[in-house]
Amino acid sequence: MTLSRRALSAVLADRHFADGAPTWRIGRGKTWERPCETLADADGQRDRLANKLLWHAKQNKLPVTEQLAGKLRRCGGSRRCRSSACPVCVRAVQRLCVEVGIELDRKERRLP
Repeated sequence: MTLSRRALSAVLADRHFADGAPTWRIGRGKTWERPCETLADADGQRDRLANKLLWHAKQNKLPVTEQLAGKLRRCGGSRRCRSSACPVCVRAVQRLCVEVGIELDRKERRLP
């Protein structure tokens, strides 16, 4: 496990993998404006990605691709894979970054 993965494991909490605050709008004011991704969206994306990886693994005889698909399929509950290939785990890191950004902004503005 790399240092960065260990550091992320230490700061990521269950709330980062759930829905709820923090929430934000993507492309605010643009024609393509939409709410941030939900856990269900990321779960579905992870399942589709794992299926595609398995298909490619079988078509091209790529054991590493099959291993990654298995890792993504096992990700869940209290046993997150924390892979940068996993949409759910990437979403959790994104939520952590937004949370930290909000806190830094609050401190800069000296808000409660």
